[in-house]
Amino acid sequence: LEFSATEDILKELDCTDTTRLIVWNKIDQIDDPIRIRELLHLKDHSVAISALEGTGLEDLLAETERLILEQGIHAVILVPYDHYDLVARLHRESNVLETRDLPAGKLLRCRLPEHLQEVIAPYRLEEWPDETKA
Repeated sequence: LEFSATEDILKELDCTDTTRLIVWNKIDQIDDPIRIRELLHLKDHSVAISALEGTGLEDLLAETERLILEQGIHAVILVPYDHYDLVARLHRESNVLETRDLPAGKLLRCRLPEHLQEVIAPYRLEEWPDETKA
């Protein structure tokens, strides 16, 4: 299988170093499960789906989430309650992995995109607090 057209477009967009997810659609038209497995081994980060039948969509979502999590920067953040708009923004623009309410504010463990690094800097903690000390 040839990926040169896709590679050319990615070069034009200066995205050759971007992680890609290969989605093999229309697997409902392939009767041989071994052929489907072969497709998945052609490229890293591949999933096989049938949009028509809904097959493999769970795998697509799981792989998408896994790749997103790999891309983000892990951070532990304690946001005072009077800055709760930042908590809402983190839920919108990052992947919030865990939260806990503390007397000082909302504690969050997140995978952050680069553009939020400066925004959360004043609230960043070195590590998730030990629960026995909380």
